[in-house]
Amino acid sequence: YRGRGLVSALLLEIFEAGREAGFSKSQIGYFLGNTPAKNAYEKAGYKYIDEYRHADWEAALGCPGVARMHLDL
Repeated sequence: YRGRGLVSALLLEIFEAGREAGFSKSQIGYFLGNTPAKNAYEKAGYKYIDEYRHADWEAALGCPGVARMHLDL
């Protein structure tokens, strides 16, 4: 279903629900190396904050770690 705008539509709904609930920020994470997720979140306006890497992540999950992004609602 990539390229059909589903992630963007879902995120817009989530942003609106967050604003209505009084939230002013959103945070999301993704596995490092998951470029489609990273690109979708950046397209929605998220900005990179930081990442956490550890050899145990690589051994257990096959990726070096996770990255964190944020967005002002």
